[in-house]
Amino acid sequence: GIGNNITRQDMAVMISRIIDTDADLAVEYFADMDDVSDYAANAVMHMKRIGLIDGYANGQFKPLNNLTRAEAAKVINSLIKIINK
Repeated sequence: GIGNNITRQDMAVMISRIIDTDADLAVEYFADMDDVSDYAANAVMHMKRIGLIDGYANGQFKPLNNLTRAEAAKVINSLIKIINK
């Protein structure tokens, strides 16, 4: 809803559904994949594999953190670049 936060893992799920790709083929992991909810794991791995997300310098994704505006802008920019290829 308006004014509500979204987690980083939920962003990955929504973007994965938008681009309608086969997330089951995902094989890229983050150091904290155990913290990713089951429903989001394939989407998170797939978004990493195609280069839409890259996580933090320490190799973590921090799936339960709220998505910041800067992170959202980066994902949207990366998505536009992938779509325009």
